[in-house]
Amino acid sequence: MNNVNKKKSYSFLSDTEPTKEQLDDLMLAVLEDVKERAAKAEAKYKALQATALEQAQEMWQKKLKKRCQYLNLHSSSLQDQMALEKHHLLHKF
Repeated sequence: MNNVNKKKSYSFLSDTEPTKEQLDDLMLAVLEDVKERAAKAEAKYKALQATALEQAQEMWQKKLKKRCQYLNLHSSSLQDQMALEKHHLLHKF
């Protein structure tokens, strides 16, 4: 099972019908193989999901940071404009 490309052989060596015990052993081997494959597939799926989640979080953090920088830039210029207008209004009278 260490080799990913390794194929399981479920064939019998003789030309006679398999015994009940041989069939039971075969079914247990198939079951074990299926469980191992399912565990590997689940681990791979979870890793892919974790990667996708991490990428999505990074993307949204960048968007949020960019938006905050934009708002801070415009908010400071707005505050400067308001202060300038206030200054002009105070000095008019």
